[in-house]
Amino acid sequence: MKISLVLILLLVITPIFCEAAEALTYRYHNLNQDTEIINIDLYRKENPELASLNVPDAIYSGIKTEPLQYLDKLIIHLTEWTEDEYLKVKSIHDWICLNIDYDMVGYNKGDIKIAEPHITLHFKTAVCGGYAALFKYMTYKAGFESTIVNGFTKGKSKYALGEQKILTKHAWNSIKIKNVYYLVDVTWDAGYVPNNEYIRRYSTEYFLANPNYFVRTHYPEAPGWLLLDTFITLEDFKRIK
Repeated sequence: MKISLVLILLLVITPIFCEAAEALTYRYHNLNQDTEIINIDLYRKENPELASLNVPDAIYSGIKTEPLQYLDKLIIHLTEWTEDEYLKVKSIHDWICLNIDYDMVGYNKGDIKIAEPHITLHFKTAVCGGYAALFKYMTYKAGFESTIVNGFTKGKSKYALGEQKILTKHAWNSIKIKNVYYLVDVTWDAGYVPNNEYIRRYSTEYFLANPNYFVRTHYPEAPGWLLLDTFITLEDFKRIK
């Protein structure tokens, strides 16, 4: 009888204890809280860098036919003109925005897997995962630490196609520049989809965007990529206007 009572108590107490322990051990940490963040507004100008517009014809043609052979040449062209790390990243961001269209055919077929960078370069189309993978690869080759961030956007977003949902799966990037983490959404800066039709429209709205602005429309599966001073839950995100 005593053994049975002990077992019952253990079954009741253990989940409560584990939840309490988890609550005590989990601490949200802003990855940038110990770094000095500079004013990067001047890098978010609404004009593409000239290097992204003036790619030599040989490189531009070669990227589509032999992307792996010409990609390094493209990255060198986009970055060698400046020593400013922020401008190097912006130049890569700009080229992707200006040359990769949203894959409406793939989306409508339900084929929204992350494409390898060479496939995206060959077809010049991608869904969000393809944009994020290409940005990560190109910035990595240029010497930067970049990550694909998986998460959610609000149902009525720039790429909310078909049935409207509360949340839509999405992918974007974080990138580390001068020991500071920033958020970038190349897909949303490349264009938008009104009435099931893709329209290319260059923007820097989501390039190195302030996390307090970014979280109005993006919520990462890994909370660390919020980059906010204060943690907010997914339910909080749904209520943000």
